Amino acid sequence: MDTSTILEEMEYTTIDDVEKMGAKALISEKIIVMVSMFAVTFLFGLIPLKLFSAVRENTDVTSRIRWKNVLSFASCFAGGVFIAACLLDLVPDVEEKINEVLEEIKDSYGVDVEYPLAQFIIVMGFFLILTVEQTVLYFQESWMSEAERQPLLSRSRQTSVNQNDFESISRQDSITGLSNVGLAIGLQDDSASLISIFVAVIVHKAVMAFSLGLNIAQSVMSVKNFIISNFIFSISSPIGLAVGIGIADLPSSLPQNIANGILQGIAGGTFLYITFFEVLPHELNVPTNRLWKVLFVLLGFALICGLLFITH
Repeated sequence: MDTSTILEEMEYTTIDDVEKMGAKALISEKIIVMVSMFAVTFLFGLIPLKLFSAVRENTDVTSRIRWKNVLSFASCFAGGVFIAACLLDLVPDVEEKINEVLEEIKDSYGVDVEYPLAQFIIVMGFFLILTVEQTVLYFQESWMSEAERQPLLSRSRQTSVNQNDFESISRQDSITGLSNVGLAIGLQDDSASLISIFVAVIVHKAVMAFSLGLNIAQSVMSVKNFIISNFIFSISSPIGLAVGIGIADLPSSLPQNIANGILQGIAGGTFLYITFFEVLPHELNVPTNRLWKVLFVLLGFALICGLLFITH
């Protein structure tokens, strides 16, 4: 074996080792992100449990308005973060992945697909979330209507309490949408995209966890049930992230690339739905502090733009 052959083999071995080390480092980053996401969400969900007793006894109207404004501005900031993470990072990744799949199909099967498939998948993800959420709300409202038609004396106080708790949680779940946005983090194949998507999700989850905690704290739910509800809410996105890690870590193949592209597209549709159907309309339809809210949306957008500029 001559020297050039030996050098070539050493070069390929080195490249393979570097790629393996990079993949392991990325998986480690995703695991750190997963744990951090759960910890931050769970912590922000527990904060209202301590604060609400003081807020409930606080008769200062100015203080209540200040808390409401802080929560509103944080939601607008999260909306701006979601817009940037979706349109500047996630959507281009979906397009790149789908284009790779289409090229592989063309090379392997001689089939040339001329169709905006990436955009189609994202829109289908949007409609999927819309359909599922509206279906859940439809059956929830039907169930509540039937309960309201029952004779008043036939309903116990405990039933009324449980129903109020369910309403509080359900309203918040309708704001957050489905938690498959964690898939978007798990499926990323580079650190820059991982960071930008993580910032978008964690800001949104922290704000929503705090809001959910406030809603539940105003009910008569026990501390044990409060913690259980917060745990379920906090663990949902890390579960989706774990699923994404499992899919992304599979050996590269056409079915794996197709699944990766479709799931990223669905996650992109979820981002769009949460941003334009839940977060921004909920805040901007309230006729107070309009320009401040717009400013915080722009700040959230600018944060992701800055992160992308630095990391690319």
